[in-house]
Amino acid sequence: METHALLSQLKSSPMNARRTNRLVDIPVLAALIKSQGLLQNLVVRDNGDGAYDVIEGERRRAAIRLLVKSGDWPKDRLIPIKVLSDGHNDTEVSLAANLGRVDMHPADTFEAFRHLVEDEGRTPEAIGLRFGYAASTVRGFLRLANVSPRLMKAFRRDEVTLDQMRALAITDDHKRQETAFYDSPEHLRTPRSLRRMVMEGRIEANDKFARFVGLTAYEEAGGQVTRDLFGNEDEAYIEDSGLLHQLATAKLEAKAVELREEGWQWVEIHLDLAASGLWDHPKASRSEHGFDSDSDAARLYAGVILGIERDGTLAIHKGLLKPEVAKALKRATAKGEQRELPAPEAKPESVQFSATMIAELTAIRTMAMRCELAKRPNLALAIIVHDLALAAFYETWEHDEKLTEIALKLTDVASFIENGDGDKAVSERRAVLEDWASRLPSDVKELWPWVIAQEESALLELLAILVAGTINLVTSRGEKPSARATSRDRLTTALTLDMTRWWRADARFLSRISKAAILAALAEGVSPKIAASLSQGTKGDLVPAAERKLAKSSWLPVVLRTPKPSDDQVDVAEAEIGHDQPERVE
Repeated sequence: METHALLSQLKSSPMNARRTNRLVDIPVLAALIKSQGLLQNLVVRDNGDGAYDVIEGERRRAAIRLLVKSGDWPKDRLIPIKVLSDGHNDTEVSLAANLGRVDMHPADTFEAFRHLVEDEGRTPEAIGLRFGYAASTVRGFLRLANVSPRLMKAFRRDEVTLDQMRALAITDDHKRQETAFYDSPEHLRTPRSLRRMVMEGRIEANDKFARFVGLTAYEEAGGQVTRDLFGNEDEAYIEDSGLLHQLATAKLEAKAVELREEGWQWVEIHLDLAASGLWDHPKASRSEHGFDSDSDAARLYAGVILGIERDGTLAIHKGLLKPEVAKALKRATAKGEQRELPAPEAKPESVQFSATMIAELTAIRTMAMRCELAKRPNLALAIIVHDLALAAFYETWEHDEKLTEIALKLTDVASFIENGDGDKAVSERRAVLEDWASRLPSDVKELWPWVIAQEESALLELLAILVAGTINLVTSRGEKPSARATSRDRLTTALTLDMTRWWRADARFLSRISKAAILAALAEGVSPKIAASLSQGTKGDLVPAAERKLAKSSWLPVVLRTPKPSDDQVDVAEAEIGHDQPERVE
């Protein structure tokens, strides 16, 4: 019998079979009931005194009690219940309700949250409020939903653990994720090892330079930080090592200015104290050199070395003597010739500028360089090819050689293609990249001399290959097919793209679509009569027959068809035909 009861009438039952974890995640359940309502009746036994023992639904009762306490559920609101008849056994009912449940696979949870964000425009904060999660937890789910489709399938088959997925999700690069997992022997697929592999070339947030500069200062300067949403707050990675070292140097230089104003003979900055020769510089002492290291006399002969300790703290070593000066002072002191100490070196006459002044002067120089480069298109071509090639063919840690702020985003489009190794376009693209990788210098420092030595035709050929790698018009899961339609149509039309040269409706494609879709393709690409004649068989029989029929046609799915060009696109295509194509340069 179904009826209603007040919360005050519902009591905990000793016959409830669930004893362990009965009250786990009650706040989450309370948030769900608050946002979605009570979707399921509580199953109860009438105890005969106007109250009901909850046989199934104790967690929902606890969640409603929490909502009443927070003021989100009126005390007098009636709760739907199902009252057991005498023919039911309380323990059996409770046991059956719990044994019959199967939790959602985590992958389903991740993708459902992504649907709420991408298709319904929800924010992580809004989702968290409705489902009882912190916004950071929701962001973690979204990060996991973006793991490589290949790894997600393996995760569903329990071939990848949740901890491994969390480690791989720290990067959005599907190729890095798959390489780290599949190229590693099983014993090296620990979360820690996988995280280290996908973030290879990045600087950890606990690195001495990161500690010295501080993540806040680095981010305020425009630096990007990749954070591990599933680790502790310290697990983060610096993406721009060049900027980090620049900030560290600037911070040291600011301190060096203060030290020079104290009157020291010399001040040296060393990012790496181990390579500074620190221990080759003896500290001045009265017994050996005739004065203490912190005396006024010391400033005439001695200097300072400053750098960064292993723990990221500032290291300042004052009163240090150059080896040759230390020897001369030691000889004079040993002979008692204090009045004949060697004359101190003359200090450099150049004025030491503040960091602000240096920034202004270098900004003026940068503007001058922009003006000069604007007059030299050939050099501009060489510069852009250099920086694009640097991003495409060299390791991340070698990107300090960049000449500009041009950023290249390279999406592994092949990862969206099942059995991409067998795809014609994927194979041709990889062959082209391998060819150019063999022609470029292996040492990144030789890339710029190589680039400026090339003919314009070679640079244009390489530029076309590099720019081609930036095209990404993949319609991802959750993205509307009409998104970026203008960009897609302009490019396919300008390229006069004929996808029949690159794709055909083979058995691999046909086996992955519905029978109705196969028949529709036959009706459109061959004839409605042929489609009707094949409609009575099974899909297994239909696939090879459809492959043979469609092989003789030029049928393409709508998503692969190149639209008729608009007037402005025709003008672009005609203008391009008038240009000579550069010859391939070896």
